Amino acid sequence: MTPISTTASKPAQVSAPLLGVVLAGGRSQRMGQDKALLPALQQISAKNQAANTASQSMLQFSQNLLVKSGINQVVISGRADTPSVIDDIAYAGPLMGLYSVIQALRPKAILALPVDMPLLNSDDLNQLKIAGELSGKCTCFSDNPLPLYLPVNAIVVEFLNQQYQQLQANPNSKGPSFKQLFAQAGVNRISSQSQQRLQNTNTPQEWQQAQRHARQLEQQRGFHRYVD
Repeated sequence: MTPISTTASKPAQVSAPLLGVVLAGGRSQRMGQDKALLPALQQISAKNQAANTASQSMLQFSQNLLVKSGINQVVISGRADTPSVIDDIAYAGPLMGLYSVIQALRPKAILALPVDMPLLNSDDLNQLKIAGELSGKCTCFSDNPLPLYLPVNAIVVEFLNQQYQQLQANPNSKGPSFKQLFAQAGVNRISSQSQQRLQNTNTPQEWQQAQRHARQLEQQRGFHRYVD
């Protein structure tokens, strides 16, 4: 994984055509603890079992998942305790996090992954990446706005600029929704091979459910090893 410096005084344009972004700027209020630091429920590769154990955090797992999907450059969005792109407007939602990444690094396209999808695998991200690159549109799975392939085109940038300006003028308002983005920029929705793997975890109950699903998937898929 190629590290990206985010401390330069001027925006540093990334060299790769597609930038991986781990969205990790939320408060984790409903979970009651930092979701990014929860232990990963699966190992990335059987070849790396020694490195990918239960001690691996969800943040590390999400970064490695993007790398395994063929993303050469990956950045974290929204965390102050790790090298990352800090949100220009804190806690304004994932799209404002992506806006900050775009302003800082000027990527041509983004593959964005939330930090709270412990059952996702690289096949899912590869499917999304290919569909997005072929369509040139915002691309997500049906009924799931994240993970997201986001082309950084004029329509997307204009939408995010407008939303940023509105938040600056009205700091107490909510950040933009994916529904608003898709209405303006269009969206390519594709079918998932498994809706179960797209489960995100916002509460302790959802995390426990993901643990149960992980044990079920361990029995079904030998090349992934899921852990308690």
